Amino acid sequence: MCARKKRGLTLLEILAASSLSLLALSVLTAVMIPAFRSTAQNGARIEMQQQSRVVLRRIARDAQSSLPAGMALLKHADGQVLSIHRITGVVAGDPPVQAFSHQLVFYRYRRAPGVLERIVWPADPAHPITFDALLQPPDGTSAVRPTTASLTSILNGSLTGQRLASEVTSFDISSPAAEPDLLSPLDVQLDLRRMLTGRSVATVFHDSQKLSLRNTE
Repeated sequence: MCARKKRGLTLLEILAASSLSLLALSVLTAVMIPAFRSTAQNGARIEMQQQSRVVLRRIARDAQSSLPAGMALLKHADGQVLSIHRITGVVAGDPPVQAFSHQLVFYRYRRAPGVLERIVWPADPAHPITFDALLQPPDGTSAVRPTTASLTSILNGSLTGQRLASEVTSFDISSPAAEPDLLSPLDVQLDLRRMLTGRSVATVFHDSQKLSLRNTE
């Protein structure tokens, strides 16, 4: 008895199988792409939340180591500058007096590049580089509060520091006092954005914190 010859697939069967494969691939793509996008978006939000928490904790630590008399704020169309003169200890005496750092800390937000920086000035207290005739390096005996003109020089000047965050869409500090003075509590607002590959709309994250300041001069 002769063996039955094997029959190949017909063109119709090949087309039907291809159609089913394409349909399955389309369904899988429709399910997986949104899942990948959602995962990427959640990852971006987690990364922005972590970065925001680090920034706000850093500001809180510096601000709460100072006094209202050692802090100043500039709000400008181009951004904001927060100046902080930190307390480093107490000098024995009758009465004891507070000792201040020989450096100032500036938080500078420039709106155009969307960058928030922390600048310590002077970087080397033993060899200070002045950038503004009205602002002299602190000698540590009393709190230093820069004038509005000096804060403007900081905002627009070439001082460099540590970049805390990029793609910052908003950084705002408000206080019950009128600028440049500050009173407790401070309300700090921070908005970050991330543009993800394949998306036309940026992922945004908003964070805020209220800071209580020392109320003794």
